Amino acid sequence: MLLVEVSDDSGEGALEVEQGVVQVEYQAVDGEIHKFARVPPRKSQDPGPRRGLGWASVLSAQQSVQVAAAPREVLELVCDLRAYMVFDAKIVRVYENPPIDSDGHGFVVFRGSIRGIPSPKQRQSVKLDRWWSVTFESAGPWWADRLVWMRGGVTAQPFSGGSLVTHSYRFRFKGPFGPLIERYARDWLDRDLHDELQRIKTHFDRRAAGLPPLDVPPRRSARTAEHRTRAWKDFRSDPGIGA
Repeated sequence: MLLVEVSDDSGEGALEVEQGVVQVEYQAVDGEIHKFARVPPRKSQDPGPRRGLGWASVLSAQQSVQVAAAPREVLELVCDLRAYMVFDAKIVRVYENPPIDSDGHGFVVFRGSIRGIPSPKQRQSVKLDRWWSVTFESAGPWWADRLVWMRGGVTAQPFSGGSLVTHSYRFRFKGPFGPLIERYARDWLDRDLHDELQRIKTHFDRRAAGLPPLDVPPRRSARTAEHRTRAWKDFRSDPGIGA
């Protein structure tokens, strides 16, 4: 976490900066009170080495929600992928999810899906900034990394007795089918992220109210011909497809 001095007219409480929403604090410097903001380190927009079939199309989404839980509780849940897959329908199966070390580094091996399109088994690095944020990022070289690079991040900060949770995804689809996959997933990603955050909010809201967790429906029902046809029509109706 970086400590950045800010001007006195930037307001109290939360401060909006390019790197994200941060908390303001005051410290004495040479006998005078100065205002500072704690911000996460600036992340490079370069997703890393260019391997395999090269880059194609980029897809990203970011949303926030207030939950009735401390930041540590939220981030511990997100880091436990086997538990978190109840909230994130994009996680199909978790193969490895060892504990994160004392320096905040770890990894996961899992299989995911993008709007019903399954992905090969993939490995992602995990970076936990206790207890502020956690980032998952593609860390091949695996077969999945030849098709898509992904970075997902969750930031949780104290807010109104709970936490303000900000969740973001960034995908970079590679190869000749990259633009088609990006168009196919474009509208879906925002809806999926909204539903994911609402599940988290409902989970902690019910816990705070002393209610039992909601029954989790089956992860995936059998896909009928009608479902497949509707998904294909949605795909075809996007501007630029089939033109």
